Amino acid sequence: MELKFLFTHCLISFFLFIGMSTYSQTRTCGMVEHMNQQLQDPDFAREYEKKQTEFKVALAQRLESRAPVFNRSNPIIIPVAVHFPEAQETDRACLEALAQNQIDILNADYTATNSDINLWDTASSFYPGVNPGMATIEFCIATQNHPVGVAGGPLEGSPAVTIGYNFGNGADQDANWSGYMNFLVKDIGSGLLGYSPLGGNVLAGQSVVMNINAFGSGAGCSGSGIVPGAPYDLGRTVTHELGHFYNLDHPWGGVGACNLDDGIADTPNISSPNGGCPAPGSVDGCEPNEKALTMNYMDYVNDACMFMLTEGQTDVVDTYISTIQNQFKQNTTPCGVTASFNLSAMNNSYRTCGNDAAFDLSYFSINGFDSTVALEVSNVPQGVSATLSQDEINTPGDFSLALTNIDQLDLADYTVTVTASGSGLSASANLTLSIVDTVCSAAGNLDFETATTAVVFNNINQRDRATKTAPYNDFTSVLTDINRESSYDLSVRVHTDGDFEVATTVWIDWNQNCNFSDPGESYDLGSATAVFDEPTTNSPRAIIIPSDAALGTTTMRVSTRFVNTNPNFSACQTGFNGEVEDYSINVLESIANYGNEFIDLVAFPNPSSGNFTLKFQTNSSADFEVHIYDIRGRRIYAQEFKNRINFNQTIALEGMPTGIYLMTVSSDSEQVTKRILIN
Repeated sequence: MELKFLFTHCLISFFLFIGMSTYSQTRTCGMVEHMNQQLQDPDFAREYEKKQTEFKVALAQRLESRAPVFNRSNPIIIPVAVHFPEAQETDRACLEALAQNQIDILNADYTATNSDINLWDTASSFYPGVNPGMATIEFCIATQNHPVGVAGGPLEGSPAVTIGYNFGNGADQDANWSGYMNFLVKDIGSGLLGYSPLGGNVLAGQSVVMNINAFGSGAGCSGSGIVPGAPYDLGRTVTHELGHFYNLDHPWGGVGACNLDDGIADTPNISSPNGGCPAPGSVDGCEPNEKALTMNYMDYVNDACMFMLTEGQTDVVDTYISTIQNQFKQNTTPCGVTASFNLSAMNNSYRTCGNDAAFDLSYFSINGFDSTVALEVSNVPQGVSATLSQDEINTPGDFSLALTNIDQLDLADYTVTVTASGSGLSASANLTLSIVDTVCSAAGNLDFETATTAVVFNNINQRDRATKTAPYNDFTSVLTDINRESSYDLSVRVHTDGDFEVATTVWIDWNQNCNFSDPGESYDLGSATAVFDEPTTNSPRAIIIPSDAALGTTTMRVSTRFVNTNPNFSACQTGFNGEVEDYSINVLESIANYGNEFIDLVAFPNPSSGNFTLKFQTNSSADFEVHIYDIRGRRIYAQEFKNRINFNQTIALEGMPTGIYLMTVSSDSEQVTKRILIN
């Protein structure tokens, strides 16, 4: 089950939401509709995709290394603010108590200390390999350092509970409450219990929205109409929606479908949500002999019949919170442990064949720690130079460690330690430096016919429509020459082995360090469903060769896999349903450095608003083409021109987003690439 948050998933699930929109004895969650609305904004969609990519990297590192930061003994304290915009001030004492009641429920549910977790003892026999998860977090209503100048805001020293405050002017986020975990309780109609963004933004002041009948437990506060209603009167709706905020999806993919899931390995895939109160092990999952985990908080059963998250789900929660913890406002609550600090490594292992290595780390404070700490490196291999980007730090933030002169090291794994020390406290992060002489091994399996059937890239034209005979194919003897700053179309064709969805990723080791995880070295070629020898959705994709790509021969890896069975897919994965192929590409200097067909080629003004003049002279009789690509390699302009000795042409790109673009001017014998900037 692959960790993914696909827009198609949202669209499919949207119809599920519509079908359940009449309030009944069925749980209703509006996350999908909420995300569909937000994703209509291109800026939001781009930022969301970026954050999800960063999260997936962090989760993969957590699962691979089990870094000490994730096994912390001290929980991350999450400051909470609860907002009742339609309630009565006369109910304040009741509403503050109800807010605390809900916080108590969340703390129990997310740490597996809820009173009904003992029901797992009898249910566990139906779910081999599954265990309840315990997140290392603690929710605490903020009582100090409240936002300044907020009308109707809470008094300093009192709980961060607003009553009658127009949160976000009727929207679901409020910049005044940036840095808080916001719960917004209001009337959202009879057909919905609540909703949340999938992967919420604390810094933007986003909230988890709850209906007035689905917050807290007990008698509620009738004077303000906020009364929990059976069978969703135990506070578990907030547990469910908060899971979405921390990047947990529903464990199904759509109506009657098993081809999409939540991407978490220990949550059995199911075709549709479960409601009511099914007995453990009574509902079949999508896989043979697998049972639906009906008691999971991310399903739709009654509050009294859900009681756990899995270890895989709390891995997601802990990882997501670790990636956003610097966004939480400091000095807001006395809850939790003594003020301290910790370190985390965004990449705590680095694989290289002798090139310089770089590690990215984060420093974060716990419970308001604000003193300066010293940073130092130890266990550095002899002869290697270690340089920290800074020697001390006093606010949460990122820093880096560079290791140089490592080409003399033997092939082996080395552990380097970064330590932060101050105020009698210390915290360390262990980093692994692996010196190798080749790229990592990778291979699919032969259980299914899922495979790559063709790869076309410049002079590479490898086709194999025969039955898959190997999970890995070494085509490194197949080589093509490419030039820095030039663009080449990459196309991949695949076999899906039936009515299934497969996806293809391509990695190119541009800096030749035997490591595919460096920025800019992976390319999403898209997916395909129910095809035999057909192109993926992103084929052809223009690959622009980086200007700083290392000269010489390097490896291009093509991997095609069934999308539902491969969480945290990487270039070095083995045993998955799919196939891996390796090719060689030889990087040469830019053609622009040695050609002479296009003389005195200039583009002006540069930067421009999008309209600029391309001017040059040519001594050739050949026709030529002008192509322009965005930074992601997508072609946005293509035009063929007849030969002319003196070329002077206006290129109109007005309306294109601000950014860097690459323009190629090419004939049969030469290609020149220029960077252009639109502002």
